Amino acid sequence: MVKVYIRIGGDPRKGKCYAKLVTNVRQDREDGFAFEGRFLREGEHDLPVGAVVLVVEERGSWRHHKSVALVYQVTENGLEEKGKYYFRTEFVSLRDKIIELLNQKPNPLASFTVDELVAELKRRG
Repeated sequence: MVKVYIRIGGDPRKGKCYAKLVTNVRQDREDGFAFEGRFLREGEHDLPVGAVVLVVEERGSWRHHKSVALVYQVTENGLEEKGKYYFRTEFVSLRDKIIELLNQKPNPLASFTVDELVAELKRRG
């Protein structure tokens, strides 16, 4: 588990602003209900490495605002941004990116340095 800080920007008076820990994606939906998981409040959370966080913010003026979706993946160093999409016009790309991230298998050797890996290979012969 890694302690990360979730920041939700935008102006909630203009529309929906939320963060969600995405665990599954329903491909039969083309709205926010396609992303299954629990909502996250702004603040610190202990999340597993590899977890996918979706943050949706309203940006723009009162009259002309758009929903922007930011996709993050939890790494050992915190949150890493994986993409930024306009929620309504780029929904399919957003959905596909989250599916891709959820299907990634974590590399079990990623936490070792090159020198440690070389030493282990030499040790094993």
